[in-house]
Amino acid sequence: MKHSLKYLTGALVGALGFGSVAVAADFTLYGSVRSGIIHDKPDGGKGTWDLGSVDSGNANNDSGGGGDRLWSRIGVRVSHDLGNGMTSGAHVEKRLDGWRTRHQNVWLEGGMGRVTLGQQGSPYYGAVSWDGTNFTGGTWDYGSRRAGVSFKSNLGGPFNFGVMFRDDDGSQPSSEDAVDRYELAASFDIGDFATFGLGWVGGDDDYKNDAGSTLGGSAGGLSWKVGYQTKEDTHDLYGFHLGYGVGGGNLYLNYEDYNHDVNESADDRIVIVGYSYGIGPGTKVIGEHKNQKEGADRTILALRVDF
Repeated sequence: MKHSLKYLTGALVGALGFGSVAVAADFTLYGSVRSGIIHDKPDGGKGTWDLGSVDSGNANNDSGGGGDRLWSRIGVRVSHDLGNGMTSGAHVEKRLDGWRTRHQNVWLEGGMGRVTLGQQGSPYYGAVSWDGTNFTGGTWDYGSRRAGVSFKSNLGGPFNFGVMFRDDDGSQPSSEDAVDRYELAASFDIGDFATFGLGWVGGDDDYKNDAGSTLGGSAGGLSWKVGYQTKEDTHDLYGFHLGYGVGGGNLYLNYEDYNHDVNESADDRIVIVGYSYGIGPGTKVIGEHKNQKEGADRTILALRVDF
């Protein structure tokens, strides 16, 4: 059994692009597979069911199917100890439908922080998002992953910051503008009570700047987060997330309110109620219901298995 697991792990790691990592580095192979039942109910329309949560269509999802609607994925994290307090590493994560990239980056870390190059978590999103749902939140979020070059500090105190530079216009390397967008993010721990996050996204002359902030924390079985985001002259977004441990699981409420500055008909509101219950190691049953003022209601009952 140990030999079979070794060969299987080596094959999966190789498929993700790390053919020699099993003997060359410390690595973690992980994944999350989710499936269940989804019911969509448009306002005034007939409800539709998805049993299995995977739409029809081929692996590239170009036959009318939307692929895995609950975002199953598999990934590898790798690190090398370089000595003298330095570490290098890589992270690759793929969605199982169409093998689409979620993360693909390399990094170098020292005492002051980490430099990362490639597709990675957005510093801005990490600072300003309050979405704590499993499946249906973040409808107007900025986006949790971006491609670029970033630095995240490790100052050993309550204050830390991150910065990221991106080229989002698809230009060739000879383009005059090497950087089209930049992200700034900061966090400050207020003792054991809460953490304050602040973020900014700027860009070239044609880009409408984004800004946002969050405040959140936990006490006993209660977790909470409130936040606000805005895009210059376009829209404002605010809301909150509340979670509470009850019955051996986590009951949560997520709220988002979207106000469009130019088109009032685009204003919207989303309320999400969910419950996540662990039934064993790496295994959860999750129920979630989304009510959207200007869109379809969605109800999900799913089984999630992580490894």
